[in-house]
Amino acid sequence: AGVPFHAVEQYLAKLVKLGESAAICEQIGDPATTKGPVERKVVRVVTPGTLTDAALLSDKVNNHLLAIAQIPGKRGAAPLVGLAWLNLVGGELRLMECGADQLDRELER
Repeated sequence: AGVPFHAVEQYLAKLVKLGESAAICEQIGDPATTKGPVERKVVRVVTPGTLTDAALLSDKVNNHLLAIAQIPGKRGAAPLVGLAWLNLVGGELRLMECGADQLDRELER
């Protein structure tokens, strides 16, 4: 569905609050030289799970983004797991390492 460009952020905020996703498309063809539909391209995807746009984030609720990386153990030791949390609202970054067997416990915190 199309919405006026100046109202896009308002509609995106409503969709995200409802748990919906949206793809933003822009015209890449020239309507003056194109017969039929003008070519469009997806330029932005907004989902509740990947929301990073400050205009759409609530300043009353923390939104965190988590990255996990497995770190090989040295000389036969068990592998470690590196975790990095970014609070998208407050800008706080936390880093830690734990054993792979402790990952579930850390994610539950």
